[in-house]
Amino acid sequence: MQSTNEAGTSGPDRTVRRARARATARVIELQAFYTHLAVFIAVNVLLFAIDIIANGAIDWAYWPAFGWGIGLVAHAAATFRMIPGVGSGWRERKIEQLTEQELRREQPSSRS
Repeated sequence: MQSTNEAGTSGPDRTVRRARARATARVIELQAFYTHLAVFIAVNVLLFAIDIIANGAIDWAYWPAFGWGIGLVAHAAATFRMIPGVGSGWRERKIEQLTEQELRREQPSSRS
């Protein structure tokens, strides 16, 4: 028979829920990056088109693309874990660490 915790859920069920929650958070993170990328492309195509139509050449449109591109690269680095310690991996580890500390604090002391 499987043991249940105080909430009445068994260990494997809880493990599956936690894995699904992590997967859901990851999908949300990826979706946010891809939305950022799509908006970056659409807006910069429009800015380059305006620059070419207004001036007949590309005079200024590369500046916003460059500045925004720096932010997009940083977002990609965090999303795809290109830099150790950046992104939700650190957040998840820290949450686990602090949760364990809180659980230890709440446990009654074995010394009475």
